[in-house]
Amino acid sequence: MTVYVARHGETEWNRAGRMQGRLGAPLTERGHAQARALARFAQRVGVQRVIASPLARALDTARYTVEALACPLARCDALMELDFGDCTGLTEADIAERYPTLRPERERDKWRHRWPGGESYADAFERIARAFDGGELPGEPGTLIVAHQALNRVLSRRLAGAPESAVLAMAQPSTVVLRFEHGAVSHARIPEDDGEPIVWEPGLYGSSKR
Repeated sequence: MTVYVARHGETEWNRAGRMQGRLGAPLTERGHAQARALARFAQRVGVQRVIASPLARALDTARYTVEALACPLARCDALMELDFGDCTGLTEADIAERYPTLRPERERDKWRHRWPGGESYADAFERIARAFDGGELPGEPGTLIVAHQALNRVLSRRLAGAPESAVLAMAQPSTVVLRFEHGAVSHARIPEDDGEPIVWEPGLYGSSKR
């Protein structure tokens, strides 16, 4: 079975470097353009169905594909971004000033460390696992999942069995789609021009490729 995983388009908070979590801002003009490019990509690879996070930035991105392909859209609460708790809306500089020990604490066990008043990756993995067990995910063959960067790390661990260190190193921009097929993962950049080929490379999209 083939499942595609995308990140929502750029938002105003992405541009400002703010942690979005369960809140966040609308898509920018660039974000809308990225969502339109994702829709064209989805047509080319034969997407049949879309499952999206219920957060507005993911739904707004997913709707371009749904409208272009006239395919079903399902919302899945388990796909919501990690809850960054008290750090929601803050920049890296804000976090360093208000919580000077937070980053060193997270680096000791980033998968299980909870954001102040929020979630850990391990918490998110549990809710994703429940959605798989309940049949909400991963969907049918040809499904496109539209969610969030941190959540897509968790999803990658479930879909490909990738180690924690590998998924935590992944930095998925809105211009890259992950493909999960028979337990293997690959990634491709979304072509800006429909005449460009789609080139799949093995593995997750690593932080060294930002």
